Formats: sequence, structure tokens, C-alpha cells
Amino acid sequence: MAGVLSAPRAADCGGPPPVGAKELGSGPSFLERRWVAVLAAAALGPAAASAPVADPTRPPAAVQHVAAGAEPAPLATPRLQMIVRGPGESRSALIDGRPLRTGELLTSSNPPMRVLRITDHSVELGAGGVRATLELVPGAEAAVRGAERPPAANRR
Repeated sequence: MAGVLSAPRAADCGGPPPVGAKELGSGPSFLERRWVAVLAAAALGPAAASAPVADPTRPPAAVQHVAAGAEPAPLATPRLQMIVRGPGESRSALIDGRPLRTGELLTSSNPPMRVLRITDHSVELGAGGVRATLELVPGAEAAVRGAERPPAANRR
């Protein structure tokens, strides 16, 4: 590599490097990194100190504001996501992300409701005297029952 000049390294000169000198290609020294960190902390210190730090072990704000002894707000209506038909007539339903069979308790509703019956299109829930029916597609079963069959001549 004739004609290419490079800066001499400290080891090539035979003596210790001058104070503050670095070899080519090396990153910032420890002291330089330390000063950058100190200056950044000094610049951001007041802003960082004034920001409140949330306690990750505390319950969500919605739960904190419920007065002692007061009734909590009712949860959202349970959502029927899927009905699975197993061998024979066994069925299970996925409600609010939890698989349930007939007789099991849905605890995500307020009040907790028991699964009374699972059909191909809906799930019937009950708690006390209250009953609710969740449908996969609301009105789909009625639409299927009301659909007309084609005349016998057109069937194959």
C-alpha cells in the first residue's frame, strides 16, 4: 500500500500517548462518556424529578374510585365468540375468551351467570331468575328458519 499515509500510533513512537490522545477508530473515552451522562442528567433532572411515577402494584383508577360499600359498575355484556361442537352432542362455547360447557359459571358477567344451554347458534345463561341469550350472529337463526326452500323440481 504505497502512498497511503496513516497517523502514527502511540506504540509506534515508543512512548506513552499524550494526555487526551486517542487512537484512530476508537470510541469516546470513559471520562467523555461520563461527562455526557452528567450533563444529560443535569439538563433533564428538573423535568424528570417533577414527573410522577405510577406505582405498578396499585389497582387501576376505575377500581380505586369505587367508594367502600358502593356497588361496582356492571361489567360489559358477555361476548359469545365461538361455539365448538364435539363428538356426539357435546358443545362448548368461547365467551369472553374463556371456554365453557353447560353447567359452568361465567365469572366475567355481573352477576356471575351459569351456562344453561348451548345450541349451534346461541348460548343461554342464567343467574337467579334472570336469563340471557347470547347469539353468534344476532337474528341468524330466525333468518335460517324463515328461508324458503326451492321447489322440488329444482332440487337435484
